[in-house]
Amino acid sequence: MLLPDPRSRFQSTQYIYHAAIQSGLILAQIPTREGGTNEGLKYGMIMAEELYAVDPSIALTILGTGLGLSPLLLFGSPTQKKEFLESFLSKEGTPLASFVASEVGGNANWLDPSPSARGVQTFIEQDGDDHWILNGEKIWATNVGGWTSRGPHLMCVVCRMKGNSTPLSSMSIVIVTRSDIDANPADAFTVVDDFEMVGHRATSGPHIKLTNLRIPAKNMLCEPGSGAQAVETVFTASACIVAALSIGIMRTAFEKALFFAKSETRNGSHAIIHYQSVSDILLVMKTKLETSRGLASRAVELLESQGSGELAHLAKIYCSESATEVVVDAMKVVGVESYRADFGFGQLMDNALVLSVFDGGNIGVRRRQVQKIFENEEYNPRTLLA
Repeated sequence: MLLPDPRSRFQSTQYIYHAAIQSGLILAQIPTREGGTNEGLKYGMIMAEELYAVDPSIALTILGTGLGLSPLLLFGSPTQKKEFLESFLSKEGTPLASFVASEVGGNANWLDPSPSARGVQTFIEQDGDDHWILNGEKIWATNVGGWTSRGPHLMCVVCRMKGNSTPLSSMSIVIVTRSDIDANPADAFTVVDDFEMVGHRATSGPHIKLTNLRIPAKNMLCEPGSGAQAVETVFTASACIVAALSIGIMRTAFEKALFFAKSETRNGSHAIIHYQSVSDILLVMKTKLETSRGLASRAVELLESQGSGELAHLAKIYCSESATEVVVDAMKVVGVESYRADFGFGQLMDNALVLSVFDGGNIGVRRRQVQKIFENEEYNPRTLLA
């Protein structure tokens, strides 16, 4: 039975998340040099595909914590890592992390230099020498509500310095912990709305509001001016993870369609796999699946060896858009039976639909990132051949 609202469905998964922690799935997203077990992004991609192929909602919660820790892992000082990573290394409890970047109204043009552009509207300002004050609204960040709507154990919040009119020069990232939230008045952190989404019905990504939230000065992760590049770095790596999620959806859709084609005659004399029309569709599906896996693997290789994000962006675009195509093709193989809820194709499609529009929408963000690479006068289209 489906629980009645997003919050209760998300909360119902806490025991599964606890099991994931005890099984080492959070440690698997923390590099070995920081006390985890992750030896590279390719291992994160393998885990992402396996998790997402089984249950996308649980997968996003687990992987959302990995994403939430990414700014700390990449840009935190040794002192910050020692303090803030401890709970995630212990394999105890159910600590959540969240990367809180998306703004109400969208982030596609957040670095628009035009004087009329609003940019990031979450602001920090100094409160004496030892504290910051944080104000703004955020939306869509996985896990940001926490288990009790009082925030996650840790969140990395993208913001900008109040009073500075240039988004690029004032962008920063600060750490906010659940302890920080609890030390503030109740209205300093509020959940404005928990959305009923088309897919990922047991995932949390609410609209939150920060009102004069006071945090220690030591929680500054990326100083003003360095935040934009930090966000770009985090989301370039996460593009590869979204590609892996897409592959997980395609894998499930292909296997369900293949099983149906091999086991169903549709009242004919032999299984429908023996009809060219069916086998041709399956061939196209498998080609998109394996092309996606190869592109994503190459993207990780280039990102880690050369720091090149071009294929990471392309992999996110291609794989996410292929995912919906493969689900549709699977439904063509199965026919009208695929429209039955218990066959699961509707749920696959509901989950696949978000892949091209979250983690940097393909139109407003990812294609523009590739466009910027192409526009560079020093861009060499043959570089990736090396």
